[in-house]
Amino acid sequence: MPLITTLKNAIALSSPPPAVVVDLGGGTGFVLQELLKHDQYPGVQFINVDISKRQLAVDTDSRILAIHASVTEVTRDLFETKNRPLLFVMRSVLHYFGYTGLRSFLRHLRAQMEPGEFFVHQTACFVHQTDAQRLNLLYQRMRIDKWYPTAKELKTCLEETGLAVHSIHAVPKLCLTSQDLAERYRLSSEDVRGISAEISQEYGETPAVFAVTPNGFTAYLYYQIFTCVAI
Repeated sequence: MPLITTLKNAIALSSPPPAVVVDLGGGTGFVLQELLKHDQYPGVQFINVDISKRQLAVDTDSRILAIHASVTEVTRDLFETKNRPLLFVMRSVLHYFGYTGLRSFLRHLRAQMEPGEFFVHQTACFVHQTDAQRLNLLYQRMRIDKWYPTAKELKTCLEETGLAVHSIHAVPKLCLTSQDLAERYRLSSEDVRGISAEISQEYGETPAVFAVTPNGFTAYLYYQIFTCVAI
């Protein structure tokens, strides 16, 4: 799993090494569980933060402390670090903040970090602006509040909020079919046809990002893993 490999590398690069590793919006704690399969990290405290009590209630590794909170409410004091070094990790969360909320959240997160501490996150983003616009229009028409930036936009946001980008790595894309999306978001056949027509007319088709099919459409989300350091 590329995110776990990158997370392990960030832990190894940290100086001093983190005493607390916090997964922000970690759901059931999957990422931290996978990390602990690779190494026991004696003396390190692992914390999973999520707003969903249902997901936090899923049985997990006894070494992982679950905290019910919104990631926007997270403060360093919440983890009782007592000035111990920490590391933040996040997977598929930043798109919930939207164009206007992304910088605000990143500034808040940076305020909880000491210089030299790492923030590792896997986020959907695109190389080309038009591709991001295609997917953003798709989610708008599905009435889902998500926003996908370009990789350049995201890198700029990170750097402008005091998070230097140490490295960026691409990970496998995610295929989204209109059938799956219709079931997940309760889209009608008319919704699917309208989405297909509007995106095709507005931005055209790119098979690797969005293509009309006989039954609707297929779209792809592209992910990058950013390793960032507080400066």
